[in-house]
Amino acid sequence: SSFSTIWTLWKPHPNSVSFSSVLMARAVTLALLSCGWLLASVIAAPFCALEEEPALSLVQVRAREIPAVVNDFGPMMLVAKGCTGSSAVNRMSWWLFEVMGVPLYPTQNGEIVRETKPERNPWYDGKEINTLAKAMSLGAEESSLIQKRILFNAKPGDLEHPELTDVLVKAGTRAVIVHRNNTLDTISCVVKDCFDNSKMGLSVTETGNQSTLCFGRRRTNTTIKAKLYAADILKNIREESHWPQEQAEALTKAGFKDHDVVYEEDLLAHEYSHDHLDRSAGAWAKLAASLGVKADFATIKQALSKNVFSYSPPRPHYETIFNHEEIKASLRSTDLEWMFRD
Repeated sequence: SSFSTIWTLWKPHPNSVSFSSVLMARAVTLALLSCGWLLASVIAAPFCALEEEPALSLVQVRAREIPAVVNDFGPMMLVAKGCTGSSAVNRMSWWLFEVMGVPLYPTQNGEIVRETKPERNPWYDGKEINTLAKAMSLGAEESSLIQKRILFNAKPGDLEHPELTDVLVKAGTRAVIVHRNNTLDTISCVVKDCFDNSKMGLSVTETGNQSTLCFGRRRTNTTIKAKLYAADILKNIREESHWPQEQAEALTKAGFKDHDVVYEEDLLAHEYSHDHLDRSAGAWAKLAASLGVKADFATIKQALSKNVFSYSPPRPHYETIFNHEEIKASLRSTDLEWMFRD
């Protein structure tokens, strides 16, 4: 039957059908599903009308009154290093874009271009679609057909593959760079997670003994601190602070356009203080614009107000850095002194 044919194309044998046939079958299936949903909506409308419609929140009402303007349906890429709050920013992006009425493709995972974990990409099957470049090409075509946008995270290493970046550029991918303004926090986190192979310091316990938990510390209640190399701390902070500019230049060279830099502290400041709502709303409006979404500032601010006091402010550095007095002394009377939190 026609349905069995479509299913064969949707989940093809590696040698049975062409890549273009897979895309066509998926487009036809999605179209059939859309038509079925529309027909069901028409039939059910008179009955649904008998039920009292649930009350809408103020956020939902405002979002309906002033919807976000989507300039295109290309993928949206959050470019960030580890330890920059990228996971939290990705989750908040999903929630906020849905509130604003931006149609998102349900990828289930933000890290869909990780070369070491290709199975996270919903279009990758390890057979005919056996590279992330092919997977993202298929995903971009599919999402464009149904007018939904793909939102995903990318680390710098993910963009070192020319075939993949070429596909992303041709698909009209919009990018924004997310980083921490206080790079002392980034370095401290990187050292505790052992991401730097002990180049900037050691991951240690409360007593100063070297820890082997590394990234696993996040899944325990064990207190781990960073023992930073004081002699190199100024150099390391400056190098880390220059990364957004270097990444912006790399994106431009690869062909990506209109990419801004936004800071994690600005995006999430509203979570611990009502006084920072305007600051966060402005940062989110900047992030949205860089991704091709023009949003209403008041709607963003109202939405963010629901998350005020959901997290505590950043902790003082004596709680996260083992040799905090030594690091504080190294930063004293420099232009980086403001980064240390007592």
